[in-house]
Amino acid sequence: MQVRFTLWTAAVVTTLLSVLIAAAGRLDTTPLGLAASYESAGGPSRTFSTIDPRPSTDHILAAWSGSPPDAFAVTWRGVLFVPSDGPYTFATRSDDESAVYLDGRAILENGGGQPGLPAVRATVRPDRGSHAIAVRYLHNGGPVRFELSWAHGDDPLAPIPSWALRTRRIAAIRIVLSSWLPVALAGAEWLAVVTVLTAVAATLGMLVGLGWRYLRRDGAPDVLWWIVGASAALNVVGLGWGLPGGEWAPIEVSPVYVIGAVAQRFSHGWSDAYPPVHFYVLSAAISPVLVLDWLGRIDIHQMFWATVMTVAERLVSVAMAAGTVIAVYACGQLAFSRRAGLFAAAIFALAAPFLYYAKTANVDVPYVFWFAVSLVFYLRLLLFGGLGDYAGLAAAAAFAVCTKDQAYGLYLLPPAVVLWEKGLTRRVALAAAISLTVFVLLNNLPLNFSGFVDRMRFLTGGGSQAFRIVEPDVAGRLSLLRISMRLTEVSWGWPLFLICAAGVIVGIARRTSRRITIWLMAPIVGYYVGFINVILYAYDRFMLPVCLVLAIFGGLALDRFMAAGGGRWRAATVAAALLYTLLYSGTVDVLMVRDSRYGAERWLAARGITSGDLLSANVMSTYAPRLFAYRVGAVQTIEDLREARPRFFIVNVDYARSEVPDWPRGLLIAGLTNHTLGYTLAYRGRTPSPWPWLPGAHPDLVGPRLDVPVLSTLRNINPTIEIFERDATIGR
Repeated sequence: MQVRFTLWTAAVVTTLLSVLIAAAGRLDTTPLGLAASYESAGGPSRTFSTIDPRPSTDHILAAWSGSPPDAFAVTWRGVLFVPSDGPYTFATRSDDESAVYLDGRAILENGGGQPGLPAVRATVRPDRGSHAIAVRYLHNGGPVRFELSWAHGDDPLAPIPSWALRTRRIAAIRIVLSSWLPVALAGAEWLAVVTVLTAVAATLGMLVGLGWRYLRRDGAPDVLWWIVGASAALNVVGLGWGLPGGEWAPIEVSPVYVIGAVAQRFSHGWSDAYPPVHFYVLSAAISPVLVLDWLGRIDIHQMFWATVMTVAERLVSVAMAAGTVIAVYACGQLAFSRRAGLFAAAIFALAAPFLYYAKTANVDVPYVFWFAVSLVFYLRLLLFGGLGDYAGLAAAAAFAVCTKDQAYGLYLLPPAVVLWEKGLTRRVALAAAISLTVFVLLNNLPLNFSGFVDRMRFLTGGGSQAFRIVEPDVAGRLSLLRISMRLTEVSWGWPLFLICAAGVIVGIARRTSRRITIWLMAPIVGYYVGFINVILYAYDRFMLPVCLVLAIFGGLALDRFMAAGGGRWRAATVAAALLYTLLYSGTVDVLMVRDSRYGAERWLAARGITSGDLLSANVMSTYAPRLFAYRVGAVQTIEDLREARPRFFIVNVDYARSEVPDWPRGLLIAGLTNHTLGYTLAYRGRTPSPWPWLPGAHPDLVGPRLDVPVLSTLRNINPTIEIFERDATIGR
């Protein structure tokens, strides 16, 4: 407690220090820089005055809003502060005439010259203190080029700093202080950010410790933390997939979307395909970087800081995934037993889509986290009926729906279960009011109702209808059910899927667990009927909440299996099933680390590609190797290819299979493959399965990937990449 108090005290002190230093800087009302007078020559005359922090090409162009006239003159006037005695060398580099005057005397005249000529220099010995300075620059056509620099003694030339230039004479002490204030402010701001982050980390550690002690008091065994730790380790592996610069995780909530939402303050028409809750969470996660950018200490557009923000966002998913595993244990423990809860946590932690989304900044693991938390309160409410459980269920359900809209399906039937078990009481009414209030606040409806309406229109229109894979008839719905069951099965492979199915049967068959089984099945039945059966399509990520509930039943099945006696061989059987699934789903991690696009990038890097070489690809950057270091052109048709003639054309073979053969892009791919367009296959790569001997491996990870439509995001990992090279012997 003392350490946290000290850290927060330090955070407050350093923040106040930053504010005080910034305020001290504002007390000096004399602007930095020189008064500048601009006047065009020839044509209509244009004159204006401004204050330039320092005379330079960039500031000249900025003064003319990037479009200077062909001929103009600019004069800067003000006061130069010389910090030390001794010789000073002044220099100008200009395309046309320039001159420097110190205390009314010309000390340097430059007749101008061609770009690349050395600067014209002059050395004088001004006394320490303030001196009147005037700088004159004439421009008469061609590119603008003007730089003013100085050096003390034998020091190298450098631009005159803004703190040494003033529009009028002020006390020397003010200038000296102003020269140190920027350095002091930068140090104080960095120190404030670091101390705040440290204090936040210590507080989060304290909260985790409180949660740990609560679970220990509730009887949670130490093995739970081994399960959570192992799950987190699996989820961290591959965290840097596609970084820096890659956008390989489809529909990931990248920092640019979060920054855009923050810029609109989540109000006045802001809308996205997803609700705002996870945007709030990610805004907090990247806020230190945003604050440093706002303070002018960094540039968030640099790739390093963009990568830092993406990593921070993905770490949020890792943390929420760990919380989900703990919540699954709590559900299993509440519903059946502690051992069932441990098995349930281990089973869900090994679901292949969970391993994937736990290390990306998508909203899938976050909304499943909130669902898992709400499921804990749901079971506690039905078992114990505490007021806090009603409030917790209401709030967590609202958070889940406001993280990903489709979560609404999970809460279609649970209210009916609660009413059946508890009746229409004041607590039920209070929970409904809390849920509605939290929903309104999280969606920011008072300030962003139009944005909410836009998202609803998108979701009920093109956001869902365009993706339908079956017809809305009996045959289509039966086909959708088979697809959903298949997606659930491949999330684990056959062993754990059968174990989870057996757990459902055990739950229904045993009189003591039948009621709880109905309670647990209600969310996913409502989810399937009220969401998937409505939108008429399914992806493996849509099955995550289904897998979560089934994992609880898998825990029940393994608990009953272990309780039947014959401990060693039964333990070996359970261990074998879990080990198989670890390899089955762990393929996600291995292939993310060894993604085929890394190999394609190394191959391209070895080709000696020059700035004049053009590259192109058949897919967007999400599905291609990282090409930000090269000149890339869009080529969609055979005619485009013949016109642009890129040196290399990159094909994602897995993606290309979805192209319509007789459409322009399909014909382009066919022409490249058949070598009829003057291109030769120069590279083909796909990382093989890390354990090819494993039977029944995940079809979207190691299979041929021939199925259409694509129903698993895991297919985006480790695609087959082909690179075609233009035949240099073929002319235009």
